[in-house]
Amino acid sequence: MLEVGIGGRIDATNIIKAPAVTGITSMGFDHMELLGDTLDKIAAEKAGIMRKGVPCFTVPQPTEAMQSLQACATAIGADLQIAESLDAFKSQQPLSVGLAGDHQILNASLAVALVHSWELHRLEAANASISSSKLAATATAATSATNGSYKPEQLQQQQQLTNAAARLEQLRQYVLPD
Repeated sequence: MLEVGIGGRIDATNIIKAPAVTGITSMGFDHMELLGDTLDKIAAEKAGIMRKGVPCFTVPQPTEAMQSLQACATAIGADLQIAESLDAFKSQQPLSVGLAGDHQILNASLAVALVHSWELHRLEAANASISSSKLAATATAATSATNGSYKPEQLQQQQQLTNAAARLEQLRQYVLPD
């Protein structure tokens, strides 16, 4: 996970072409000499971090900024979502933010949404990898069975894949929505 400096289109971190998720923090009038002199212009520059097909989370923004972000997301094909408030998580356990300011609470809620989305991405990638590995192991086992020659390492690999799939199923309850 990377945090940008200035943010958006002209930030050095924008060289990453296929991020798992992107995020835009609460907007204000900062870096105006580079990003623009209105929230609409600043939002359009910050939206430069969005990628087609990649979720982008933000926090509630002023109307002008949110409209600009939504227009950019639509044009790019990004899935713009507003991060849930930290209040949504308070019922599970008490939460506190170590930095002063209401904007830090918003930014913490954004961090939670980004981590959750990244975990979903990781799980989906692991699931795809396990499925591919299972397919390869099944093909190998079928070939071995046809040849009448099961090797101990093939049986061990099959057991490892079975164990990994079982562990993946256990982890789903923590990261996948019902």
